Amino acid sequence: MLGSLPRLPARLLAGLSAVLLAASVSTAWPTPSDVAEGDERSILLTPGMDYFGGDYETLKGVDLETCRDACLADARCLAFTFNSKAGWCFLKESASDARPFPDAVSGRVRIGQTTVPPPDLAAARSAELRFISRADLDAARKLAARIAEAPPRDQSATSLAAEGARSAANNPVRASDLYAAALRHAPDDRALWLELARTAMAAEPSDWQARQAFEQDATAAAVNAYWRSEGTSDRANALVVLARTLAERDDWRTAIRALRASLALVEDASLRDDYDRMIGEHGFRVTGHEVDSDAASPRICLQFSDPLARDRGQLADFVRVTDRTDLPIEVEARQICIDGVEHGARYRIQVRAGLPAADGETLAKASDLEIFVRDRAPMVRFLGRAYVLPAGG
Repeated sequence: MLGSLPRLPARLLAGLSAVLLAASVSTAWPTPSDVAEGDERSILLTPGMDYFGGDYETLKGVDLETCRDACLADARCLAFTFNSKAGWCFLKESASDARPFPDAVSGRVRIGQTTVPPPDLAAARSAELRFISRADLDAARKLAARIAEAPPRDQSATSLAAEGARSAANNPVRASDLYAAALRHAPDDRALWLELARTAMAAEPSDWQARQAFEQDATAAAVNAYWRSEGTSDRANALVVLARTLAERDDWRTAIRALRASLALVEDASLRDDYDRMIGEHGFRVTGHEVDSDAASPRICLQFSDPLARDRGQLADFVRVTDRTDLPIEVEARQICIDGVEHGARYRIQVRAGLPAADGETLAKASDLEIFVRDRAPMVRFLGRAYVLPAGG
């Protein structure tokens, strides 16, 4: 849809705080307003934005046109920020951290229709999303193609995005269409892709199939945002949004992997808490235990949420009974059992982090359990002869 972009129910990802969401989706996206053509290189201008860091030269007392031409003429220059109030031009080797700045106009070098760095970026980002299914990666490519092929609207990307922002709270379906239309003009704009993912998540059309389509498009938009993310912070934020879209689809395992990848880039205490909660509710974990107390030879079995990787090393080594090394440990499909325990005894059992599941996940946190083996239930038996009453009486 997108023009028929499908949308998702507005359930929020359990545990992900509003603070993280605000950090993950920029409220001030780069809005391309002009493209100055050169021979092969051109400049994509973004008013009101500063590309923080990456400076290698500063030109003072110049105007915007001089700043732009200086960047175009220098192969080292991939971006610039022009401070219109001071008349200073900062030439940059990168443009990975965009921040709002009222007196600034920033520009990024484009080669043909591709904003630098060219094609290598998408390939590198795709490799980093190896935990995403091929179907979702294909859906992301198809969404980008669908937007590119849509008829362009008369409005600029700037005005379409601004209208989308005004519509987002009360009409996310319309906002999605507006952000998609803006992306038709600015397909490399990471922040617009994030806004499209956010509004796709918030949309709740009454038709079930339309909701499913919006859910998929929300994930596809987040993937497109990640493909276009250069800086570490941008990548981490895009992964948080991607995790939210996956959780909305109840694809918890992949959502966990997206959050884990985000934390590997930028550690955040609040996000770490949310990640731990998600693991505890939906990840590979110890789900409980069972004690066969009524058997003549009782056993304790620890149960897991997913099948174990029984072909991968000595899994019994991940389970330890405190102060006992003589108890046999047996690994089964989804449980690990301890034999030789005794009635009326209490056992402290430790399950080490790193225990592998069959799908490649590992136990994120160690578990420490104290388990009591109760006595056998009493049994009543009647011993004696069976009497047969005589017939008729």
